[in-house]
Amino acid sequence: MPNLAALAKRGFAAQYLSPAEPSLASASFFMLSTGKYPLKNGLDSPVTPPVELGRPEADSHTEPVWRTAMRSGLLTAALFWPAATLDNPAQYADLVIATRESGIPGAVHSLVLSDTVEWQGSPPTFSPPRQAALTLHSSAGNPALTLRVLALDTTDDGQTSYDQLVLDDDADPDNGSVRVNLGQWTTVPTSPRLHSSLRLLFSSSTGLTITLYTSQSVYSQARPDQLLRDVNREFGAPPPPPDLAALNAGWINPEQYLAMALDRERWVDEVTLYVYSKYAPELLLTSRGLIADCARAFLLVDGRQTGYGPERAEAFAGYLKRAHITLDDALGDLLNQVSLVNSSVFVVSPNGYLPAHTTVNVNTILAGAKLQSVKTGGVPSLDLAKTKAWAATNEGLAHVYINLQGREESGIVAPDSYAKVQEQVMAALSAVRDEANQPFFARVAKREDLSPFDLGTADAGDVVAQAAPGYVLSDGLGVKQVEAPSAVFAAQGYASSIPEMRGILVAAGGRLASGSVSVPVSLLDIGPTICQALDVRIPVGLDGSVIPNIWR
Repeated sequence: MPNLAALAKRGFAAQYLSPAEPSLASASFFMLSTGKYPLKNGLDSPVTPPVELGRPEADSHTEPVWRTAMRSGLLTAALFWPAATLDNPAQYADLVIATRESGIPGAVHSLVLSDTVEWQGSPPTFSPPRQAALTLHSSAGNPALTLRVLALDTTDDGQTSYDQLVLDDDADPDNGSVRVNLGQWTTVPTSPRLHSSLRLLFSSSTGLTITLYTSQSVYSQARPDQLLRDVNREFGAPPPPPDLAALNAGWINPEQYLAMALDRERWVDEVTLYVYSKYAPELLLTSRGLIADCARAFLLVDGRQTGYGPERAEAFAGYLKRAHITLDDALGDLLNQVSLVNSSVFVVSPNGYLPAHTTVNVNTILAGAKLQSVKTGGVPSLDLAKTKAWAATNEGLAHVYINLQGREESGIVAPDSYAKVQEQVMAALSAVRDEANQPFFARVAKREDLSPFDLGTADAGDVVAQAAPGYVLSDGLGVKQVEAPSAVFAAQGYASSIPEMRGILVAAGGRLASGSVSVPVSLLDIGPTICQALDVRIPVGLDGSVIPNIWR
């Protein structure tokens, strides 16, 4: 990565960056943004059933670095930054951009073509045009958008082959429509109000049927309102993130997955450069998910991973290389706009990933230990009247909550039985082994034995477990088998002491001196160091401190 190497030569590179514990994106970005240990448990979604453990509300009382800069009168921007929120005005940056799903998930559609064509006029075609209707459904299963589809044969080869589609909402191509060729992508608007859209892939055509893949529908959110209008006008709706479920289902192939990832990366880069050029923020934070998205799909390095083979592994390594080259090119584009004489650039990778080969279902283990009962009629759900414990997971991390009387509305475990059930949970998790008699879990701990800097958050489970390398934890209900092939090839959430989980830090420019930093740097130190680089007062009570020996 030549641009990253050049930046390191101009400034410094840490030996490595000590990640959060747990080594998950949510915890990492909180630490990076605030200089404090995480207050939340690292789960990406609420625990179900909800638990009340005196947890703080969304870390809302911890000041992020951009709010510190704003108190000093600096203009700040948080673009696609996971820790920045548009839900809490007290946490706003001056300029914020995020992307959201509008409620139409990715799907595959096999449509039967009809000879009856009810379009107003028809574009040129070498075979009689045929038509179909494409209905997109919301996540709840309700019809969200219906498009008319006209199939055309644009190849004069004496064969009936429909290789181009016209998509329209009123079957009148003269007043606005979308065209797409076989094997190609196009953008389909889904909501004028939201300025949302999705990507459509014309996958295959038999002459009688066509197959389409549609991505999730995505739109931008931003503040102030003028920034949102600018982004929608200049760049249109954001491309969706790459769809790993579609890749695993065979709806798209690896090249198409990579194309989705690169398309989104280019859009994010263009928007970021636009904001930097037009608004000139004095502090800009921006995040990229390209490497993480590609690692989950392409880190094929272990013979235990599904579909592993030398040729496929080599091809997937090539996809990962293209992702790294693209990201380094994006850094180069940014550095072309930034004057390192007056400005500092920090490139941070908060944590690494480990190859994953097997999914372990934690609730299945609990059910097998008679600690959990699941209602299997329809969508599986907990039978709380018979459940003593349940698990919530995020990749390599699991929190197990005990259904305690007096704490949970549904509680059935008496307080004097709490310690016994807690021991039963720990024993059940510690006992499971793989075929080589190796444990699935590298660590199983009681909540009371955890410290604030070691998974001991206010909303931690009564038992907390971290997977052994190679295993991804799942919290599905009603799953019969404990083990299954992993749906991802890379995961996070493992112990931060594992060398592969370490992050990187490279920085240069402004008040930063040139020369390597030979010692590890904590993720907690990034926020205070940014304050120092901006010459703003560092808040008291932080868990991190300014990185020493890097200043002019």
